[in-house]
Amino acid sequence: MEIEALLKEVENNPYVSFRITPLSRNSFPLRIAVIDFECEPPKFLGILISNRIYQIYCISEAGSMKFYQMILKLLAIVKEWFLFSFSSHEARFILKILPYKVQKCETKPSTTFLKNLNIINVQIREDEGLVPALYSIGQTTYNDPLLRNNTNVDLHYKEGHFNLILEHNKSCLLSTLKLVKFRFLKVNLI
Repeated sequence: MEIEALLKEVENNPYVSFRITPLSRNSFPLRIAVIDFECEPPKFLGILISNRIYQIYCISEAGSMKFYQMILKLLAIVKEWFLFSFSSHEARFILKILPYKVQKCETKPSTTFLKNLNIINVQIREDEGLVPALYSIGQTTYNDPLLRNNTNVDLHYKEGHFNLILEHNKSCLLSTLKLVKFRFLKVNLI
């Protein structure tokens, strides 16, 4: 897969790392992905595609430019796909902040394709929480080591609790996928 080839770019990078988590079954035959960022500004990106979760993250601030470049390259791979998230935070970062960040790179990559991305927020309203959203459709969240409290993610990052943040991100991706399957697609396609 193109994404795994992309991740080879950071295989030995001391500042940016990644994790691939295979899922037990193919989650969707459609060209959709679930995306979620952690930290402010984002230092973790999780994207669930088909039967894998790809997570890219900054080990240190020194890797932030490489991290932003990786996000841009990853988005270029899935630019024809529908990207689902459970907040407007992801779209805001991708459309408004990422183009500014990558223009600081020496190569000045093109960001024009970003404005054509199909980013869909599955929240019904801005203040809807993930747990109530799942309960409203009779579903539960996946185990989250942060107990759905992401207010301390930046503190966990500073303390180097990367696995904790990765597991939280995985929980968010899988929980959002449930909303895509059992609420968004049910309402919009059936």
